Amino acid sequence: MTTPLISISHANLRHNVATLASRVAPSEVMMAVKTNAYGHGLVEVCQTALEAGATSFAVLEIAAAIDLRNAGISAPLFAWLFGDDEIPAGIDHQVDLGISRREQLSIAGAYGKPTNPAIVHLKIDTGLTRNGATVNQWPSLCEEAARLEKIGNIRVVGVWTHLADATPQDDEDALELFRAAVDIARQAGLTPSILHAGASSAGLRSDASRLDAVRFGIAAYGVSPFDSPTANDLGLRPVMTVSAPVTHVTADHALVGIGFGHGILTGDNDERFVRIGSDTYRVTDIGVDSMRIVPFENSPWPVLLGARAIIFGDGGPSAEQLGAWCGTIGDEVVTSVSPHIRRTHN
Repeated sequence: MTTPLISISHANLRHNVATLASRVAPSEVMMAVKTNAYGHGLVEVCQTALEAGATSFAVLEIAAAIDLRNAGISAPLFAWLFGDDEIPAGIDHQVDLGISRREQLSIAGAYGKPTNPAIVHLKIDTGLTRNGATVNQWPSLCEEAARLEKIGNIRVVGVWTHLADATPQDDEDALELFRAAVDIARQAGLTPSILHAGASSAGLRSDASRLDAVRFGIAAYGVSPFDSPTANDLGLRPVMTVSAPVTHVTADHALVGIGFGHGILTGDNDERFVRIGSDTYRVTDIGVDSMRIVPFENSPWPVLLGARAIIFGDGGPSAEQLGAWCGTIGDEVVTSVSPHIRRTHN
């Protein structure tokens, strides 16, 4: 094959989801699949994740939830970033709605009916300031939700928040505020059955943050949310592997047919390498559609024309390692890769 290739390992995805589900049980895995499942393929990832132990999906946007419904995914789907005019479509497709404002709640309550109520998760801001009702707004939001639930137009199934993941103490302070918010919701007459606060970082390091469900995102794709421990340390395996062929060979360097035009991140780091077979080669320059590699001291030379180089993933550098070389995180590495590169699911 003479073009770049993205290989998605469903065996590794199953392993990761099952590993995370076992680690946080009895809490459930609400797997985050935003941005086309972090570039891995929305529908395909959800189908495999359900087999491996995920019970619901955090889809971010209502449009993505509708795509999953149209593909036959019947599991609970949770969306929280949407315009007010999208709320009716979310209700019609049985999408759980993350509600932060009275205005959103009013629209949901006006459109929902006892025969098709809006399914709602109320969000309290616990310090991240990424949406969510403030502490002062929270009691009235809960009271209005209880009124709308009593007449049957909505059903409040969840209370949730985003943790800042700055420090363990920050998360504990946020969870204390969250627990107080849940008490207020129950005093208003609500009976939420799903409490969720933690994503990959908090879900892995804090038992207290797991509650009823953990919104596992990047960890499920085999990328560590931490500088340390690594994904390998956590028992997770890379799901995405990006490779490309050697297209040109000279006496002292070679070109690999992939570059920043394919969404490969750039970064000047003398440790950056690709792997060809069992050997590593240093990346010295990245262009639009190719990267220049040279041998390390013990790397055999010349490489074979057409040999495949692993840019990152299984058998090569990890996404978080590449992210560190480029001054970013593994999330950006996997989501930046061009959607136009051919993908195989195996």
